[in-house]
Amino acid sequence: MEFTTLLFKSIVKSITCQLDEYLKLAIFLFLKIQSFLTNIVNSLNLSSFIFLSQLQIGSSQIFPLAKTTKVLNHSISVLIPSKDCRGIEFNNKNMVIELSSLFVRLFGGLTIFPCVGVWPSESGQEIQEDILEIKSFASREGLACKLQEVMSIVLNLKIKYSQERIAIIVDGCLYLI
Repeated sequence: MEFTTLLFKSIVKSITCQLDEYLKLAIFLFLKIQSFLTNIVNSLNLSSFIFLSQLQIGSSQIFPLAKTTKVLNHSISVLIPSKDCRGIEFNNKNMVIELSSLFVRLFGGLTIFPCVGVWPSESGQEIQEDILEIKSFASREGLACKLQEVMSIVLNLKIKYSQERIAIIVDGCLYLI
């Protein structure tokens, strides 16, 4: 009886661990697909039309946007590291707070996505780390006039937090600062 109970508990634990890994993989894939679809929608430049497939199930309608609708078809993201240039973890909470405040002030809001990054350090060591992507949307004019301020803050954070580089993504193009 004890052997059967132990075997059963072992099998349940093994299945639970596997389900945990599958759930993590599903979340990772969902975030990648979401990013991929966002890039496709951004590249279509839907500044005068919006698709409403959810309003009428089974059909996709296209209609002109109302004049009061604000279209923000350009994006900017900063990838916030969790390790310094030597691969040592640090508390990035203050960096998140500083960039979040900046994005809210400049762009009126933001979304934060958890990610995993892998990159080679200057010494050639492969470093894997948990990163956060802070993302906002803006009009062409809004992004153009505020980009310099974002770059300036990111350069200061790079020095302050001992980073080889910090990544900025503008309209799907990656810039290593």
